[in-house]
Amino acid sequence: MMKDVDRSIELVVCGSCGVGMETYMDWDRQVLEYLGDLADYISLHRYVGNQTGDTPDFLAITKSIDRQIEEMDAACRFVQARARRPLRGGKHRAYLCFDEWNVWYKNMQMDGEGRFAPHLIEEVYNLEDALVVAGFLNSFIRHADVVKIANIAQIVNIIAPVLTRGDEMLIQSIFTLSR
Repeated sequence: MMKDVDRSIELVVCGSCGVGMETYMDWDRQVLEYLGDLADYISLHRYVGNQTGDTPDFLAITKSIDRQIEEMDAACRFVQARARRPLRGGKHRAYLCFDEWNVWYKNMQMDGEGRFAPHLIEEVYNLEDALVVAGFLNSFIRHADVVKIANIAQIVNIIAPVLTRGDEMLIQSIFTLSR
């Protein structure tokens, strides 16, 4: 209904998000088939970590990020081809919106109470984590033809590149500045 009022509105549909979920790919295909040309983007999520302390394996995780992007792109292309959708105004398929991603594994505590927001699930990142974040960014660049939106999940305090305490601020190793 919103697109009937304003054709410039872009719709991000909810994908199954996680590569380990039973619904991965099948849910995404069904959503794209059902919504057809209404879907401009499909959402992907990915959090990674080095729970085992295996640095080489952790640094190689970017290969699986590439694979997730390529699999989801294949689902979008499959739905487009199966529907035999012609190009209409240059829009012929859903693209990818990697709208939640980050390194998260050191602090999984989410309990808190009180009137003020407690400092929860704050990660203190290291060089390994920064290299993996760089891997995410490089993967997004390599797949810029299909990944049209990519947002780190949180910006300040909660698994974030910026930590604050009152008037103090710490820029972490995973912080990136784009212009």
